[in-house]
Amino acid sequence: MDQKRRTEILLVSQTIFITLLLYWMFLESQSNAYFRGWLSQYFPLGLVLLNGWIVALAITELALVTGFLIGRLEGGPATSKLGVKKIEEIDEPLREPQLKPRPARQIEPQFSRSTRIYETLDLKVLIIMLMLATQAISLWLITASNLRITTFTANSFYYYSHLPFTYWWGLAATVALFFARPILRGRARIGLDMGALFLLVFYLIGIPSFTYQDPRFLDTYYHTGNSLDLLNYQGWLTSPNWYAHQFPGVFSFIGQLVSVAGIDPFQLMRFYPLGLALVIVFLTYVIVRMHSDQYASIASATLLGGLWFQLHISPQSLELILYLGTLFLLLKVIEDEPRRRLWTVLGLASTPIFVASHPETPLAVSLGLAAFLALSLLKSKRTLQLHTL
Repeated sequence: MDQKRRTEILLVSQTIFITLLLYWMFLESQSNAYFRGWLSQYFPLGLVLLNGWIVALAITELALVTGFLIGRLEGGPATSKLGVKKIEEIDEPLREPQLKPRPARQIEPQFSRSTRIYETLDLKVLIIMLMLATQAISLWLITASNLRITTFTANSFYYYSHLPFTYWWGLAATVALFFARPILRGRARIGLDMGALFLLVFYLIGIPSFTYQDPRFLDTYYHTGNSLDLLNYQGWLTSPNWYAHQFPGVFSFIGQLVSVAGIDPFQLMRFYPLGLALVIVFLTYVIVRMHSDQYASIASATLLGGLWFQLHISPQSLELILYLGTLFLLLKVIEDEPRRRLWTVLGLASTPIFVASHPETPLAVSLGLAAFLALSLLKSKRTLQLHTL
């Protein structure tokens, strides 16, 4: 079986899969009141998109696009019939091409315009990447809407044993996207990295936030209660809670999310780990990419394995964001010489927030900077020795 036929089979199977998935979600929204309630609470636009006419229009459009792509594959590249001659029919001896010099202003630069992603990728590769992304997103929605865990048992593998097949299928499709990154270049690779990382965060961290009815960590209730206590006493100086005196910045920030932004405290406790993981993964990717584009996504994805111990709202978890943000500013001060003054001003302006949030933050950053400077000196000496040799 040639590659063209395999691509057509993949296109048709993907179309059938998406059609059945859309039809199943439409039937589920009509018969499952719990599913409709979940959509109205977390994704209100989904109720509009699952209208019968919209689903039928989406399926029709999908079939037309699939037919168009298969037609392009069957047609093949168009060949011009004008001036086509076989090499055997040419009697004249081969001559060296005469290159005429052109003025510099007539020579078009190599990167005169931004190249679109579909112009740099093979059609089959682009289709496979879209298939993986579609499956990962749709299967996450199915898993998050159907899985519910309402009890806390002593079994460490209770959550693991209740994960459905759709979760593992979607997680495998997400991981497969990481293996496709060497195919892309430039902004397309960055977009794929960030999309795959965010999907991985939603699978590893986001699913527990949606499936557990209540937050799992008891410290979550304690820290949120301290923030509400800070609001009740109208300030941290008058609060009898000693913990609020130690971390005024963090509890003030959480209290502002409740009082100013109007976020329900229980919803904040549930979905704080998801927002925390998304911000940390983004900052980690930006920092690592400044030194190694090849390992940026792998390092950021590996970091998710160590986030479980702070997956609750607390001063220590917010410190992770401030730590990475300060590290980013310091690296910019060192490396971005033309705008060093601007980065220095931003770093000095963030110092009060940085210090008031958590008393251990300056100590942790000092130790991290010391290790960073030591590694930089070792790397500089090694580079100097290589140049000397």
